[in-house]
Amino acid sequence: MGLLDASRKWREVISNQYFSDQCAASTASEKLELITAYCLLVTSCHPGYACSQPFDFAPPMIPSRDSAWQLVTEYTQSDSLRRHMLAVECAMRAYAVRFSEDQDLWGIVGLLHDFDYEQYPDISVEGHPAVGARILREHQIDETIVQGILSHAPEVTGRRPETKLEKALYAVDELTGFIVAVTLVRPSKKLADVELKSIKKKWKDKAFAAPVDRDEIAHAAEELGVPLDEHIQVVLEAMKANADVLGL
Repeated sequence: MGLLDASRKWREVISNQYFSDQCAASTASEKLELITAYCLLVTSCHPGYACSQPFDFAPPMIPSRDSAWQLVTEYTQSDSLRRHMLAVECAMRAYAVRFSEDQDLWGIVGLLHDFDYEQYPDISVEGHPAVGARILREHQIDETIVQGILSHAPEVTGRRPETKLEKALYAVDELTGFIVAVTLVRPSKKLADVELKSIKKKWKDKAFAAPVDRDEIAHAAEELGVPLDEHIQVVLEAMKANADVLGL
């Protein structure tokens, strides 16, 4: 059983506190499978822990949106970086709707993806997002979220985007920043005045927002199975719908 499979298996019975007659596992073999899943998650998050008692502490969890935001504000003071995470959250929720996935889970991944960056800006195995992953595991956050966040920096984590969730995060991350940059050069500085053609015009200007890798975003959209123009439109509309929250 792989780590992500274990995480998904555990989430099926996350509300059960003990393996009892009321547990979702009805047979001894099913209960053993759940114990195995739990122990795999525990030992992956807490190296060296001897998993002899499967309920020594709470199982990995998906945090509430409020709890996730509390982590963001604890580690990030920059308003612009907070707004970036909010923008990625909006885009991830939009894609969750498109793919009929869990909006809260996808939104939490987007919201938390850069929460450690301000304090650990060195993108390396000893910086972002590796440190953030360790912090999340210390908080016993579900491994689906941890792996999703690790996958948005494969150059240092070695974790390429594999799932739809991970591919979506990789595809929207830099694009949200590019859309903000386009917005801020508009006279009104308002998302309401930004259209696809405005973004495409700046897209062709390689001197504009030069650090943004257009080819990487286009490839990520292709991996996600969405044409580039449609991808830009999805993210733009998601951001427009939350313009007040984003301060744009």
